[in-house]
Amino acid sequence: MKIGIISTSRADLGIYTPLIKKLAQDSNLKLKIYLGGSHHVEDINQAISSLGDMDVVVLGQSFSEITTFTEMAHGMANTLSTMTKTIGEQTPDDAYIVLGDRFEMFACAISVSSLKLTLIHIHGGEVTYGAIDDKFRHSITQLADFHLVSCEKYRSRVIRMGQAPERVLNIGSLSICDLENFPFKSKQELTSLTGLDFDKQVALVTYHPETINSQGVRKEIKNLLSALESSNLQLLITGVNNDPGNNTVKQELDSFISNYSNKVYYTQSLGRANYFSACKYASIMIGNSSSGIIEAASFKLPVVNIGLRQQGREQSNNIVNTSSQVESIQCSIDTALKIDKSDIRNIYSMSGGLTKAHAFIVQQLPRLIDQPRTFHEEQND
Repeated sequence: MKIGIISTSRADLGIYTPLIKKLAQDSNLKLKIYLGGSHHVEDINQAISSLGDMDVVVLGQSFSEITTFTEMAHGMANTLSTMTKTIGEQTPDDAYIVLGDRFEMFACAISVSSLKLTLIHIHGGEVTYGAIDDKFRHSITQLADFHLVSCEKYRSRVIRMGQAPERVLNIGSLSICDLENFPFKSKQELTSLTGLDFDKQVALVTYHPETINSQGVRKEIKNLLSALESSNLQLLITGVNNDPGNNTVKQELDSFISNYSNKVYYTQSLGRANYFSACKYASIMIGNSSSGIIEAASFKLPVVNIGLRQQGREQSNNIVNTSSQVESIQCSIDTALKIDKSDIRNIYSMSGGLTKAHAFIVQQLPRLIDQPRTFHEEQND
């Protein structure tokens, strides 16, 4: 069986990594990785290098930096055309895997579905009221033939959206399923990379624009930076997504970093090994990244979750939610630093999730792939 995995950003490629390695070990599967979308804006050569000797297909560049919703719409149209052209130039795979809710991932899903090819969606059923991605995620769910979700509530939601239960499997979060044998870097290695002292308090900071409330981006990032300015935390800041409003966030970050370079290390991307190592040694995570909701609890890492971007996602007990007001962020940082880390449990962690995903693809998929998809009606009591 031939499986195509579609990646459109560094974020989804990191989540895919354990699944890619697992499927690559199966001699009965022929795996192909499609790279496009925001990889071209970030660093596609780094993405290719991280995949080693995998069979990689690079999609043509369909957009540059996205700063407006008009640019995003044009980027979606171009990605749809590029993905369709790429599939048409080769023998199609038996199934294609997409992940999450990015606009360019949605475009790829439309292409695969329109060509009447089998589509598997990872991380469906989730809700993020503060991001336009919410619409794209639910739309991909309706296009997809099979679903690998990250918790039982999301499985129930996907089924309520009309998907047959035998086509929807809860596997937990893929991104954290290989932590038991993960090659973490040492504190010393991270200090050499960042110049930060991980024997003292370090905050891992990631902030993305709220694409529903896009008018307030500058005020919100200014408030966050004001709260960080008044703290004694060292700051490891990672880059912003390629979303409308990202240029505003970058402008404010550049100004802040130049004024506080003595306590700040900034990078567009740490890479998976460095990022998870930073999660392991950091004292707190601050911002509005999905990583704070889904991954951080596995590292016993307290999180200050700012604003509405992640509102609606199920949360573990390491999260302190706050508005984007300076005083509220400051108080939430103090509260989060006092969390008893020994009590933190990750609701997205599932033993054997990766094995379940592999079995689903090699056993359930061949059995159901040629059967017509029907709308599942929930039975009322």
